[in-house]
Amino acid sequence: MPVDKTLRMLQQVVRTPSEPDPHGRRIRVPADLAQEEGQGLGLNRAEEALLEQAIDEVGRDLRFEHLKDVKKVLYRFAAEAWVDRKADHVPAFVREHAREIESADCVLTLLHLEVPERLEVAGTVLLPLGDELVPAVPELTTEPDCMGYISVPCRGTNYRNMAERARTQAKHALALLRAGLEQQNMYHPRQLRFRLGERYAFSDRLTGWVGQPDSAYSTPIDGQIVERLAVLRFMQLPAMPANDPERRALLAVAWIDRSLVVPDRLVAMLFQFFALEAILGDKAEGLKSLGLAFRRTMLGHLVSGGWPAPENIYYQYEKVRSAAVHGGEPPEVTDKQAERFGHDVNRALNEFLTFAETHGFTKRAQVLRALASHEDVPRVLEHLRARDATWDDFEPRAG
Repeated sequence: MPVDKTLRMLQQVVRTPSEPDPHGRRIRVPADLAQEEGQGLGLNRAEEALLEQAIDEVGRDLRFEHLKDVKKVLYRFAAEAWVDRKADHVPAFVREHAREIESADCVLTLLHLEVPERLEVAGTVLLPLGDELVPAVPELTTEPDCMGYISVPCRGTNYRNMAERARTQAKHALALLRAGLEQQNMYHPRQLRFRLGERYAFSDRLTGWVGQPDSAYSTPIDGQIVERLAVLRFMQLPAMPANDPERRALLAVAWIDRSLVVPDRLVAMLFQFFALEAILGDKAEGLKSLGLAFRRTMLGHLVSGGWPAPENIYYQYEKVRSAAVHGGEPPEVTDKQAERFGHDVNRALNEFLTFAETHGFTKRAQVLRALASHEDVPRVLEHLRARDATWDDFEPRAG
């Protein structure tokens, strides 16, 4: 829906009397608009949904992408429309905040791709070193392994956002190029590892830098840290496993290690799931997500005395892992999600080894049976069912 139309609907809605909603949102009227101290505008859930829609649409409209705080601007608009109910505030909003959309070419550095001449690829243009279309700035010429550039046409009112969109388009073009070159059967796989660099420029004056997701930082370590690590059970794993739990744990360590060095957060979470399934997975289960989450909760409860949040597993198993593995479109994985899930998988690994060692188990199947038949199963199921109705019909598989 056009932004102007959504704003006009929002203006009308906040002016229409409605029943108070205890579950709605209250917007504080800015002091320069308030008719009394602490004045606020109460929104019911439908009005709140329309406000969120307006925030989303304004944020995606290129005329307004320069705004630093879209939510704050829309809150003020809603308050203005509510306080002054006679005026049409939409034209004033557009005049004040909309900017004319600019067009510009963003030139980004290319690493390990030798570009001999201008080449058009998937809506972008590959440029050789020294091409006249490359802005004359040292930032574009001093990056190691830069062998060419990629130019992407952009539109917008915020150059940082435009650069981000340019990177997305450039990555898309390089992915298609990489897949196409692989089909030629004339390139070594290592020759297909070319990628974007960190530098970009729109002109001789508009330059920027974006850190690569696979960039590494220096890591300080000392004796105290090593002493703290020594108490972790998995730090005692031998290179050659002595039994099945150790073998499973080493598989998990290998997946965890990959998750910590891969730059893509989605791939990192998939590797973390593979690690968790290496120690707690059951191939014979039908609905694997709940079984995996149950065993993780049991393990944390029995070994550490805590209650790991099962939602971390079964929701993300369905939305992230299953979607990615079975050809769906998984949602974006945030740094916080990947980090929190990774911490929990590491704890599960430590608890798995501790539980197996404490009970003298030499097979993973013994661990899974013990978790499914423990006397605390009813208590754990009661805890899970109190959190979420998803667990109402779940019963652990004793194997």
